[in-house]
Amino acid sequence: MEKIIANVKNFIIKIRSSDERTRKKWLYIFTAGAMVIVLAIWLLYARFSFGLFTAPEPAITGQQTGFFAVFKTGLKSTYETIQRRTANTFNFLKNKAQEETIIELTPPAENN
Repeated sequence: MEKIIANVKNFIIKIRSSDERTRKKWLYIFTAGAMVIVLAIWLLYARFSFGLFTAPEPAITGQQTGFFAVFKTGLKSTYETIQRRTANTFNFLKNKAQEETIIELTPPAENN
């Protein structure tokens, strides 16, 4: 193990004492190597993470999927929601209008 560490130290010293072109070459090589290692770890992690999840199965079999089918379903849901909320609002206003409201007007007190 000590021999390997000594070899690595000597290699680094050799690179440091090299000319600019050689140092840049090793910089690019080490940078590319580090990028490959990081990318490989990231891909393994992504594969592991996304491999745990499976695509959900359709709730209703025989139902069409596609842009227009989903768009149509969304419009239908939106229409039903608006219709329900509008009916609730009209019922609320109708009930408020039928309530008996008493407003008493009293003349202001006179200052003597």
